[in-house]
Amino acid sequence: MLEKDLYNLVVAKDIATQDVLTVTLNDTLAVALKKMTVAEIRELPVVTGADSKRVISMLSRKDVIRIYHDENEKHKTGKLSRMERR
Repeated sequence: MLEKDLYNLVVAKDIATQDVLTVTLNDTLAVALKKMTVAEIRELPVVTGADSKRVISMLSRKDVIRIYHDENEKHKTGKLSRMERR
């Protein structure tokens, strides 16, 4: 079988993950990081709500760690962050 014929044999649903872990806009970064750590994954889709399947963004472990670092630095220097003003 030719390699180009393989492209027509395999479709996304054959290899896609069925039970995808997600986070919502209201989940904390701690929740997101815990889900990533337990599942040993680097990214999570962000959905609008718990029952939603509509992905609005992707959140990476790198993003979470960067935000924690930035917020920690702001806290050390006494600058108010978006999170502290809420």
